[in-house]
Amino acid sequence: NEYNSKRMDFKSYEESLSQIGVIVRARNFLVFQGDVTGIAQKTGKDLTKWFEQISGSDQIKPEFEDAVRKHGEIQSKYEAAGEKNRNLAREKKQMKQQKEEAADFERKQRELKELKSDF
Repeated sequence: NEYNSKRMDFKSYEESLSQIGVIVRARNFLVFQGDVTGIAQKTGKDLTKWFEQISGSDQIKPEFEDAVRKHGEIQSKYEAAGEKNRNLAREKKQMKQQKEEAADFERKQRELKELKSDF
């Protein structure tokens, strides 16, 4: 393998190429014989894995999965808080209605007492 007219072993060659953004293991800078057919035969999961490897996103996959997990936890907490708020609002409305009914009942009892005392 040669790089800048220097002979070097494959590991050094790979390191030199990676410094300029060419990831040899991802095979994203050359189309090797049989690659087109091989790519065409990949399943959806395999294609996704291949694209992640080429883009380098496979190196941050654990970090991404952790962020997705945390997002799910926060979303669950948010939904639980929303449900709690809706329940409290419903209870408040119900208590207000009961208070109005109790006040109405007391008013009617006073009216009845007044009517009975008039007779």
